[in-house]
Amino acid sequence: MNRILVFDMDGTIADFYGVKGWLNDLENESTRPYDLAEPIYEPEILNTILNVLKSKGYKIVITTWLSKDSTKNFDNAVRLAKLRWLEKVGFPYDEIHLVKYGTTKANCPVNLAVIKFYLTITKKSVTVGTWVKP
Repeated sequence: MNRILVFDMDGTIADFYGVKGWLNDLENESTRPYDLAEPIYEPEILNTILNVLKSKGYKIVITTWLSKDSTKNFDNAVRLAKLRWLEKVGFPYDEIHLVKYGTTKANCPVNLAVIKFYLTITKKSVTVGTWVKP
């Protein structure tokens, strides 16, 4: 049995929407929100848990959108900014999918047909949701 945890970034693990002026920045093709976003979780706690799970055979995957209506150059800048953010907070992952805005995230990890649910983790709660592949 494959044991896989899939995380989104914006508004899930990164408080991207908490950065004042984030929408204006994106409209002006600035990666500032990605540089300033704080984790929505406690990094020391979740990162430790994820590393333990990885040591027990779990695969950690991130599937996240690029900016809406962006140019190829800005898509590349966003990719780099998101990777820098993950490195900065030490988020452990095995695989990442940075995909066009609006892409159905459940379809992104092509080889991960076993995905049945996802977790949304905040400082106050953990929510379990269901992804249904068409």
